[in-house]
Amino acid sequence: MQIVYEDNHFIAIVKPSKISTEPHFEDEVKAFIKLRDQKPSNVYLKATHRLDRPASGIVLFAKTEKGLVRMHKWMRERKVKKTYYALVEGIVTPPQGSWEDHISKGEKKAYLDPLGKEALLHYETVANKENRTLLKIDLVTGRYHQIRVQAASRGHYVVGDNLYRKGTSPQEIALFHSKMEFIHPIKGTLCIIAVHCPFI
Repeated sequence: MQIVYEDNHFIAIVKPSKISTEPHFEDEVKAFIKLRDQKPSNVYLKATHRLDRPASGIVLFAKTEKGLVRMHKWMRERKVKKTYYALVEGIVTPPQGSWEDHISKGEKKAYLDPLGKEALLHYETVANKENRTLLKIDLVTGRYHQIRVQAASRGHYVVGDNLYRKGTSPQEIALFHSKMEFIHPIKGTLCIIAVHCPFI
């Protein structure tokens, strides 16, 4: 387990690709904490947000119900800044800007839909190489498959994302959640959780 932050209310751990946030990764973290802390009773642990199965990066878990409720409130009020890195196909133009769409969730995929929920992100180009663009993304809203479907709709498929590229199940994609920044909802202090993106 790669723990990048922990206090009495939260623990942040890097999720590898090819595993679902809930229930699989959550169950693994529960078992880890139970063994590490030698807890005879059940461990309270709930993911405060999700990462797609083929994506990797920081997942913040709540260790208390109070922490979970308050963090969910923070996220609804957009008080949590989430930074991702995505390696996408093609050269993105302009090199920085915003993508704003409306998205609906299908059975296994998301799609653009004028009647769907607002989907907003800001991006900037970190590097271009071999007809690919490495983007740093500030995810404002957190819709299902948001980065993947917004990139795909512009012809800039996330590298490795066969779900949106070919219609088959993805295995591992170049999408990484690298940073969370927020005022701790219980302590009231600035909390910055960050980990280096492996494909930078």
